[in-house]
Amino acid sequence: LIHAVASLFWVAGNWWWMIGENWDSKFHDAAEGDVYDLHTSGAVVMLAVAFAASGSYFLVWKLAKFLFINTILEDAETPDLFSEMVKELPFRVPSFFMGYRDYHNLHIFFWTGKDLFWALELKFLWCLFAGLTLLLSMDLVFLSQKHFVENMHSWTTFLWVLANVVWAFGEFFAPFDDYDSAEDMIYAPSNYSNLRWWASWMLVFALVPIVWLY
Repeated sequence: LIHAVASLFWVAGNWWWMIGENWDSKFHDAAEGDVYDLHTSGAVVMLAVAFAASGSYFLVWKLAKFLFINTILEDAETPDLFSEMVKELPFRVPSFFMGYRDYHNLHIFFWTGKDLFWALELKFLWCLFAGLTLLLSMDLVFLSQKHFVENMHSWTTFLWVLANVVWAFGEFFAPFDDYDSAEDMIYAPSNYSNLRWWASWMLVFALVPIVWLY
């Protein structure tokens, strides 16, 4: 339930944020420029809820259980109730995580943190969580390589995260990414110096594993 709530607020926050981004790209110099700020502020609240929900699971419940009561409940551990298709997949730190899906859910915590600190423009924390998100998504690709369906989803997730990181890196550190003008992805050579242009194509390629799978 906690992961479902975190995912819901993460999706809602990104949806609301991107509406503001779309407005800003079309009406960058409009008098109603505060529309972007309004959407960003709302997105920050929703992303913060997602981050807090996911963090409460890993940093409060899981950590407390691992440190204080793990040995007591070791023989009475709750069985893995997730789908059969991922039960046999390997995962890290079995003394802390219940299974592959539990390890996979750590991705929600890192990803919501990455987006939250991006929206807040906190560069150091964004760099930290972006790095953790990328490392975990690459690890999930490696761990799921023997299961085709899960591996395709892992590749899509990795490419999506990579595109997000490239986009945010451009906004934070690339001098040509300051102005968010809407330009054609294909017929706009001036976009080649803008990391958002490259990120948009990475997002397109992120669909390839899913299209191949389904």
